[in-house]
Amino acid sequence: MPALPTSMNCISWNCRGLGQSRAILKLMELVQKYSLSIIFLMETRSKESFLKKLCLKLHLENVFIVPRTNTGAVSLFIGGMVLISMLCVLPQPRLMQ
Repeated sequence: MPALPTSMNCISWNCRGLGQSRAILKLMELVQKYSLSIIFLMETRSKESFLKKLCLKLHLENVFIVPRTNTGAVSLFIGGMVLISMLCVLPQPRLMQ
């Protein structure tokens, strides 16, 4: 088993404008600049298919998605060797690899 990283960087973003190319470019810039391991996006109003494609664009391995409701989707993008424990998630998220 590979050694766990000694540090990680994460960001949490309430980003209703994620469908705009400018927002995606900014997010990609942040991932590169800060070597982000975890990205938590709230209220994206984005479809699951879009979020899965975004995960690939960001060069991250996994995304957990709680589908859209009246307030929008919640997604957690994870890259590298990161261990996360979720205590409670309602409704059940979908793991996309």
